[in-house]
Amino acid sequence: MKPILAWIKGHLLVVISTLVVLVVLPVGYVFSSKWNDSIKTKREAEVKADADKLNMKVSYAVPTLDPSEPAVTQSDVPNAVRTEFFKKHKEAVLQQAEGVVARAVRFNQRDHKPLVEGLFPNATGEALQTLPFELADRLIGKESRASVYQELLDAVRAGGPRPADKLGPILADVATREREAIVGQNANRALTPEEAARILEKTVARRLGEYQARAREITLYAGLDAFAVDTGRGMSLLRVKPKMLPSLDECFGWQADYWMFSDILHALAAANTDSGGRPLNVDQGAVKRVVRVLIKDTPYARIERPSSSSGEESASAPPAANPNAEIKPDFAKSVTGRWSGPENGMYDIRRATVDLVVDSAMIPKLFDAFAQTNFMTITDIDLADLDAWAELERGYYYGDASVVKATIEVETVWLRSWMQPWMPKALRERLGIPEDKPAEGEAAPADAEKKNEKEGDK
Repeated sequence: MKPILAWIKGHLLVVISTLVVLVVLPVGYVFSSKWNDSIKTKREAEVKADADKLNMKVSYAVPTLDPSEPAVTQSDVPNAVRTEFFKKHKEAVLQQAEGVVARAVRFNQRDHKPLVEGLFPNATGEALQTLPFELADRLIGKESRASVYQELLDAVRAGGPRPADKLGPILADVATREREAIVGQNANRALTPEEAARILEKTVARRLGEYQARAREITLYAGLDAFAVDTGRGMSLLRVKPKMLPSLDECFGWQADYWMFSDILHALAAANTDSGGRPLNVDQGAVKRVVRVLIKDTPYARIERPSSSSGEESASAPPAANPNAEIKPDFAKSVTGRWSGPENGMYDIRRATVDLVVDSAMIPKLFDAFAQTNFMTITDIDLADLDAWAELERGYYYGDASVVKATIEVETVWLRSWMQPWMPKALRERLGIPEDKPAEGEAAPADAEKKNEKEGDK
């Protein structure tokens, strides 16, 4: 034993190193095994996560322009080709939607612009004191210029029957010449019943000829007396220049009424065109006579005079409607499902009753003409018999067609996107319109005020 201890003491470093090796090897093996298991587990989790990502499905969708049709959807593992395909087609649909919206706005606005520049949306100062009366002059007419309503009638080739003051002298001349041809030099000779009947026949024939000639000069019978606004809602078509300063809301109501009358009259005139769009005469067209156009809804006008010196009206504003919100149809309010209300920030609905004399066989053409002119729909039609001979006695010649009296209900849509920039501030607040958008080509009111301030500083 002593020799062993002596050897250990003489070789202590070797003994210690040997012991360290003997201890470290199993301990290191144990620790390395556990470390290896930890690394393996971690790496397996990372590989599994990456694999899950590779196998993860995403939803692709291409929207449709028709809300009644479902979008094109697909749920699959993403890849560059599929992603690019759906991206391309989605962008194409969105661009198409933007194009549809732009075309819809252009179609609805047509050539409608304010009759008096600078009045809308919010004239101030001297302009506020003078331009409303200028608008009234344009609507009523002056000696130097006809009413815009008369200009509208002229534009669609509308007019009345041959005036009696012009027809009377013509018929008197016919009767005189016929009598002179019969009696010759004996001017005082009494006419026989047969001779008087012949003169009457000649006169009646000439009278009918004049009626027919007038019918070939115009597209439809219509006069200023055909325009009317429902007085039950506090409005009437402007006939006399107002004595008091009209409010901006009242002026905008007149302007909007004119736009609506214009659309309806152009639709009626369109019903009297051939396949090439050329105007037909009264005896050839679907619409023979416009008896009355009655606007029943006047949502833009409030004719109470302003109580403040600013010319604006105070009114409690409803909550602002979202102009981008979906407008779901409500068939309880209209057969079309369209409606106006505080929740509808996209468009307003206006309705009119139109009394007409029409060719009964061409009524379908009348429906098409309204749809082709603007967002207008005939929601109801009532037909009644008409005494064409009694109408002829009054100078209305309708040709050989079978004519009836038609009363139609027309529903019209007015997009706010193009009307809003011209709406007076008080009106926008009353309708719940949240923002002040400038009209195309015009600066926003705030920008215009800043520009005027800068020019004043100079």
